[in-house]
Amino acid sequence: MAIQKIQVFDSGVHMYVGLSTDTKPRASIVPPGSTFWESDTDAMYKNAGNSWVLSNLQVSLGTALAGERNRNSPAASWLLAIPHGNVTRLDIDTTETLVSSLPCIVLTVTGNDGNVGYTDLIDANVIGGGSTPKYRINCGDGVNPHVIMGRFENGLTVDGESAGHDVTVCWWPL
Repeated sequence: MAIQKIQVFDSGVHMYVGLSTDTKPRASIVPPGSTFWESDTDAMYKNAGNSWVLSNLQVSLGTALAGERNRNSPAASWLLAIPHGNVTRLDIDTTETLVSSLPCIVLTVTGNDGNVGYTDLIDANVIGGGSTPKYRINCGDGVNPHVIMGRFENGLTVDGESAGHDVTVCWWPL
């Protein structure tokens, strides 16, 4: 398999996919923070500036992929997102809290400390800017992560249903 560059972000960071037997791009010419996913082993490497190092996120969480088919490309290829997003712990109680005022993708939501009730994920860029939750998740079961992979066009606010509500949101800015 030939190495494929699948995404370039505004920050200049690149994402590559290849096999474990492929020679990775020279780390010295690829922007630091770029990633390389070995599709045959599921190993994720991150460019540390001078070398490719196995990502700690890969070791602890495994690889999650999200994508959409790009029908406008000559090969009708897939645009993949290999998440390595922001992890934000929110001790929100019943107060709506702003996570991102810009469009984003929510990867996972995990309840902390034995929550009771639901967590609302709202597509809004200001507190009180949305009405109906886009996702309503039962985070009362404690530490089990809920995979969302949901796109929020306006931004993200999070609201808890009960006192002491505490969740961790893994999200990715667009």
